[in-house]
Amino acid sequence: MKKLLCALLSILILLCFASCGSDGNAGKAATPSVFFDVRGEADGSYSIGYYYINDPVIIPERISGHDITCISLEAFQYNDLTAVTMHDNIKVIMPEAFRYCRRLEKVDLGHGVEKIQSMAFASCDALESITIPSSVKEIGSYAFDETAALKTVRFEGNAPKVDYLIFGEPREDLTIYYKSGTTGWDNKYLSQYKLVEE
Repeated sequence: MKKLLCALLSILILLCFASCGSDGNAGKAATPSVFFDVRGEADGSYSIGYYYINDPVIIPERISGHDITCISLEAFQYNDLTAVTMHDNIKVIMPEAFRYCRRLEKVDLGHGVEKIQSMAFASCDALESITIPSSVKEIGSYAFDETAALKTVRFEGNAPKVDYLIFGEPREDLTIYYKSGTTGWDNKYLSQYKLVEE
């Protein structure tokens, strides 16, 4: 009898994790190893959070019929993922979305992100390099704070609007590369870091 009850309970748990649904502005969707949460935002857009993750994470373009355009507040916080890839429809990475993802080594921001908000990647201890696409127009304060392993940042376009200490306190071992012919690198919040023209 105990074995039968255990088996039934296991089936119920699996069914709960595998189900998809929608209740107003929220919905759950499953991909082979990732359970996402779709959240309706005040501006009418839809953002993504998570329920359960296996690595690496590829953010889907649509879930439950909704286009995913941003990563939710604290969406992946404290997660053990090591890599994340975003599609080009992602426009906003909200505050603390990947904060404390201490094993995160590889981030592909795609080519559509416009805003990286405050502390979005703070305390990502394993992140050694990142490329900021030319689509990025704004980076919030402390977006990459407490990322001691971060040594290389490459900007593909003009300098975005930035708040103070986007990479935390200036360090000798952090180099920010920008393309020749791009503008805005005399910004007081960027010029405190080691800038190298490529």
